[in-house]
Amino acid sequence: MGVFNFGYFYLIKYMIMSYSQVADLLNELLGVHYHAEKTYKTGIEHVEDSTLKSFFVVKAAEKASMVNELTDIIIRLNETPLKAGQLSQKAAKIWSDTLLFFKGNSKAAVLEECRKAEQTVLEEYEEVLKHTSVTGFNRTILEGHRDEIAEGISSSFNI
Repeated sequence: MGVFNFGYFYLIKYMIMSYSQVADLLNELLGVHYHAEKTYKTGIEHVEDSTLKSFFVVKAAEKASMVNELTDIIIRLNETPLKAGQLSQKAAKIWSDTLLFFKGNSKAAVLEECRKAEQTVLEEYEEVLKHTSVTGFNRTILEGHRDEIAEGISSSFNI
C-alpha cells in the first residue's frame, strides 16, 4: 500500500508539472495576444484610412476573443493567467516594430508589418502545438486559433 501511495504521489506531481508547463505555454500566447490587441487598438487611433481602421477593429476583437479563451483554459488548469499589463518580451518583440509603422507609412506598409507579426504568432502556435502535454479540448481550441490566424494571413491582409 505504501508503494502505491508513493507512486500515486509522483503521478500527481507529474500531472501538476504538466498543467504548469501547459499554462506557461498558454501564458506566452496570452501575452502575444494582449500585445497584438493593444497594437491594433493603437492603430485604430493613429490611422486615418477608414478601411484600415475597420480592419484593426476586427483584428482587435479577434485577439480579445482569443485572450478570453486562453484565459479560461489557464484558469481551468488551476493556474494563474498573465494579466493584461504583463507583456512578455516575446510579445513586445513581435509587435513593437508594427507600432512604428502606424504613422507616416502607406496602407500597404502597415498591413505588411501586421501580416509579418501575425505570421510570427502563427509560428508560436505551431511551436506550442508540438508539445504533447497540450491535449484534448485545449489542443482543439489552440488549433482553432492557429487556423483562424492562418486564414486571416492568407485572406484579410489584401485590403
